[in-house]
Formats: sequence, C-alpha cells, structure tokens
Amino acid sequence: MLLISTIISVLYLIMKPIYIKIIYIAIALVLLGDLVFSYKQYDRSGVDGDFPRIVLGQDNYDKVLNDPLGISTFSGESYPGTNRYTAHKLMSVYFKHVPFFFQNFLSPIDSLYLSITLAKFAIHLMLLLLFGAYINAWFRWAKWKSYLISAAIISPLFIGGSVYTEHLQVLDPCITYAMFYPLPLAALLAYYLPFYKYYITGNISKSPSFIVLWILFALGLVFFGPLPAALLLTSSPLLAIGLLWRAYGKLPAGSGRIVNVLKELDRTIVILLGFAFVFALYSFYVGTKNSESADPMALKERFLLLFKGIQEVFFNKEHGVAYLFLATVINVLLLAYLYGKENKVFLYLVAGLAVFSLMYIFLLPLGGYRYYRPLILRRDTTLPVLFILFYVFTTSGLLLLRRCPGKFKAYPFVFITIVVLHFGITDISMPGYYNRKEQKPLMEDVAASKEDCVVLNHTVPIASWNFNVKCEESENVANFLLFYRITPRKIYVRYKDDYKEPVK
Repeated sequence: MLLISTIISVLYLIMKPIYIKIIYIAIALVLLGDLVFSYKQYDRSGVDGDFPRIVLGQDNYDKVLNDPLGISTFSGESYPGTNRYTAHKLMSVYFKHVPFFFQNFLSPIDSLYLSITLAKFAIHLMLLLLFGAYINAWFRWAKWKSYLISAAIISPLFIGGSVYTEHLQVLDPCITYAMFYPLPLAALLAYYLPFYKYYITGNISKSPSFIVLWILFALGLVFFGPLPAALLLTSSPLLAIGLLWRAYGKLPAGSGRIVNVLKELDRTIVILLGFAFVFALYSFYVGTKNSESADPMALKERFLLLFKGIQEVFFNKEHGVAYLFLATVINVLLLAYLYGKENKVFLYLVAGLAVFSLMYIFLLPLGGYRYYRPLILRRDTTLPVLFILFYVFTTSGLLLLRRCPGKFKAYPFVFITIVVLHFGITDISMPGYYNRKEQKPLMEDVAASKEDCVVLNHTVPIASWNFNVKCEESENVANFLLFYRITPRKIYVRYKDDYKEPVK
C-alpha cells in the first residue's frame, strides 16, 4: 500500500494523461483492498449482551415495539428504549429473517455470524456512498471519480483494529451499537441531502409527494436510536439561521431587507424543518421516560469530565483523532488563505459545522452519565463530529487539489495520501480481534451438550455482558440459542465462580 501511494505521488508530479488513468486504477485497487480488509475485520464480530433482549424483545424490550410513538409514557409508564422504535424494529426484523435464510446453506452459528458481518459491511458501504454524494456536489468531475476518490480517502479512516478504537472507531465491535449509532447517522445524512443541495444550488423539490415522504422520513428518524432527535434539535435551527444569513447577504441594503430575507427562505424548507423540529422535540421528551436511566451524577461534575474528554480526544495523539483534527485544520486554513474567495460557500458551511460541533459536544452532559463513557465522549457519542471531520478533511483537500495549478497539485495530493496511509497502515499493523474467535467454540460446546446447564470457562460471555454463575441467570441466552436453532432445546449456561479480575 505504501509503495502504491509513493508511485501515485510521483506520477502526479509528471501529470501526463496516461499516468492519470494509472492513478485512478491504483486508487480503485487501494479502495478494494481496504474494503476486503474491513470485511475481514467485521467478520470477527461476536454477539453482544444487548442482542437477545432487542431482537427477541426480552426484559421489557418488547414494549418499545408495541408502542412506536411512546404514547404510553404519557400515562406514566416507563420502559427501555422509549424513543428508539425504528432502531429496535429494524434490528429485530433483520435478525429474525436474514440468519434463517443463510441456514439453508450454513450452520445456525455460521449463519448468525455471517448476518452480523454483512450488516456491518453494508453500513460501511452505505456511509461511503453518502459521503460521496455530499463531496460530489462541489465538483464537476464525472460522478464516479469523486465517489471513488472520496471513498478511497474515507474508508481507511473507519478504524477496525486495536489502535485508535476508543474514539475513532466508526463501526463498534458490538453489532447492537453499530445499528444504533452509525446506521441512524447514515439515515440522517440521507435525510439532510436535499437541504445540503439546496444550500449549494438554491433548488429543492416542491413536489407534494416529496414533502410528505420527507415528513414521514423525519418521523421515523427521530425514533432511530439515541442520536437523531438530539442532532435534529441542534442542527435544524442552525440550518435555518445559516440559510437566512446567506439570503441576507445576497439582498441589497435597505429598510425592508429583513422582511425580504424571510420571503427568500423556501416554504418547503420551512415546512420540512418545522416538522422535523417538532418531531425531535416530542422524541426527546419521550426519551426522558426511558427506564435505562443514566447513572446519577451532578451536572457540574459531568461538565468537568467533558473538559477532560475534549482534551483527551482531540489533543492526545494516542487516540488518533488529534491527527485527523490537525490535518483538517491545515487543509481548511490553506484553502481559506489561498482560495478563500472562490470557496466562500464551502468555508461558510465549515464555520457552521464547527459551531454545530461545539454545540453538540457541550450539550452531551445534559444526556446524563454512563459508566462505560467515563469522559462523556467516546466513539459512539463523538461519531457526528468524526463524520464532520471526515467530510471537511476530504472535501477541503480535494478543493485544494482542484485549485492548485500544474505541478503544485502534487502537494495536497501527497498530504492527503500521507494522512490516509497513517490510519490505513496503523489499522492493518494492529488488527486486534473482537470475540468471535473464542465465542464460537463455546456456542458449539453448548450445542453439543446433553446437559440442561453447561458450565463454561471465563473466556468471553455468550450473548451477555457478564459471566453469570447461576444457571437461571442465563434465561435470555438460553432463549437466544434455542431461537436460532443452535441448541435443540433450552440449554442454560453458567460460568465458573472462581473468576478473578485481571491485575492491571
């Protein structure tokens, strides 16, 4: 991979047409190699502790599937995932059907793991296509070129190994988190695409069918995991203000300027953003009735932890985000200094995204505290900001590449290549693993057992977050194994009670 990128950099200096074709071929090969490697990384994913509860509707998780809009919360009822119907429904439907299709060709265990791998890989591809759509809007190249280049830059940033995973990993090792965080964000990117194109071109569909469809889209979106409602509440007013500010700058000075600005704002935008904001507000309220309440902690203490988290995530090179953040700042500053006039629209957008990122980060403590996010910020909660960094780094770099004259094009090209190589090579050299390697043999042992309760060693838990020492504590696991035909009957599991925490 390093050799290929070096050759590409040298060829770009020569800038002959035949070498440009070779560059695109090399980029395609690099992307293909990264996708294959990413698939292999996702193929190590196991079954997490939330999986049985969500897919099979156990431990009161069935209530969210029977109450999509959370209406019962108004009568004082509280249950898990009150405002996450879309995420629960999608995960439940997918894993109640797809694994059984693969059971026609594979064992029950292998079919389940394959379904998990394909789900993650599909989310990976979906995100690359959406990023390509956003980046493509700034260029007049053939669409396939901008999609190819943007995918080749962004795909290696989707860390999946054992380095940079705490804050830079897009697809969590747990399939539940992958379907509750990056997948809803992919849906949010798809939702905002018409608004984004309106910002660039000034055009948006006026079709009644489009308006109705996007209103329904927003309704499903606000119940799609923990992030979309909060993001819509934060971004919708900012988007409206940004569009008004842009219209204000285009109008001549005068006493009626403010009134004319309000007239300039497209009614379709007002309707869609209005519905999205109201839906998000409703979902946010319903979410306060979630029985999975956060651990109690004073708001002041949460903000103090957040400040430590900001320092740790964005300025500690051990987590990788610092490198991406610095590279993005360099690209944007160079673009503003060298070609600011030609890229005003994009730079205004970057400023808006920066404001949104700060607002989003500083609102996170209001969502409570979770022990597994000791500094508030973690790979799941920082994902919206990471996506913004992916987008701004790639787009600003490609805008520099387009504007730089002649032989100077090599400089932004080599810089982007070095940044991507750093993350790509680091990810390959430190592959790590999730838990399928140890989890699968345990499942096979349980499946082959004639006992009603199987005693297991402490390696990794099967479809659980803990090592239960009593058979009756594995009811969810037993139901899960039976549902997927892994076991012929209900077989419980327990782990030896001599487990000791490893000394650190």
